[in-house]
Amino acid sequence: MPNKKVVHRYIDEVVNQGHYDRIPELLAPQFLLHFPGYASAVERASLPAFLGKIHNAFPDFHLHVHDLVAEGEHVVAIVAQTGTHQGEYLGAPATGKTFEVPMQIVYRIWDGKITDSHPLFDRLEILEQLGVWHRPRP
Repeated sequence: MPNKKVVHRYIDEVVNQGHYDRIPELLAPQFLLHFPGYASAVERASLPAFLGKIHNAFPDFHLHVHDLVAEGEHVVAIVAQTGTHQGEYLGAPATGKTFEVPMQIVYRIWDGKITDSHPLFDRLEILEQLGVWHRPRP
C-alpha cells in the first residue's frame, strides 16, 4: 500500500472514525506518537485511550486533510483539526464553542506501516478559540 494511502486511512479510519480495530493493520508494533507537550511518546497500545480522551472532550473532533506530501519513508500531512468543546479539555470545562486550528504531522512509514507520528500545532490557539485562555497582547 502506498505510504500516502496508509496515512490517509489512519487519519480517516482510526483518528476520525475511531476504528481502533484497524490499528494493527496500519501501525507498526513499535509505533510512537510524539505529541507536543507530553513528556513521553504515546505507544500503540495506549493510542485508543489517548484518542478517546480527545473524542470525549470533542465528540465531533475531525482532521480534515488538505494535502499529503510523500518523500521516501516520510509523509507530511497538512490538516485542519476541528471540534466542538463538549467535555473537559486540559482542565477546562465544556464551553460548547468550536475550534479550527491548522496542524502539520510528519509520519514515518516502514514496511507499509506507520512507525512514528510527529504532530505540530498551536494548542494555545485551541484554548483561545474555546475562550478559556487569552493570549497576552502587546
